[in-house]
Amino acid sequence: SSDLENLPRHRIRAFNLEGLDDCRLFFFRDHAWFTCTTSDTNPFGNFQISLCRLSPEPLKKNVFVDRLIPLLGPDPNRCEKNWLPFVLDDDLFVIYSYAPWVIYQVDPSMGFCQTVQQLTLDLDFSRFRGSAAPIPWEDGYLLLVHEVVFHFSYERTYLHRFLFLDRELRPQKLSHPFYFRHQGIEFCCGMQKSHTEDQLILTLGDEDRDAYFCHVPVRTVQAMLKPLSELSSPS
Repeated sequence: SSDLENLPRHRIRAFNLEGLDDCRLFFFRDHAWFTCTTSDTNPFGNFQISLCRLSPEPLKKNVFVDRLIPLLGPDPNRCEKNWLPFVLDDDLFVIYSYAPWVIYQVDPSMGFCQTVQQLTLDLDFSRFRGSAAPIPWEDGYLLLVHEVVFHFSYERTYLHRFLFLDRELRPQKLSHPFYFRHQGIEFCCGMQKSHTEDQLILTLGDEDRDAYFCHVPVRTVQAMLKPLSELSSPS
């Protein structure tokens, strides 16, 4: 919320919105960080991804943001959301887009983003958006993407898919789309293996109202993933 981020910074009021949205937490260089969507950092009045660091010293049981760095995408006129952060070998990266497949390395001091991987995939991933950031999985990494479909009643339905990457961060396997609790607005933005490593724990928002932990057996996820060569283009 806005009262936990009260840094002395210039705020551009282009929207009747305030606060840090769609946060994705991770641990980086001995601190807890998160990426989020900000509505008051872009000089052109667009939504932007920002990188925030949490203070290691709580104040009255609250943990405040002690650093906020807007991340510089390729086009300041574009609305930016759903970048997926992950850490490899003490460096910070984000999955920026899926069609084409683009990964940036992030300079956490200035917010500059450098393309380190760009691929044109055989399948059409253009509807995919970032949901839950990559975690180590077998001999590569697992992440979760979402896509939005509309029923005849024009109501939104969020569907999710697991996506497996190899060690070089190239997509190799994909699941068919699924929903968690019902066909409607569901949004997962975090996942991790359990301490016993036989369960995948996912955090889920339901209808922008309720929050859940979802537990999925690892063997179920493994069975859902299919090589891209066996799949037709997502539709």
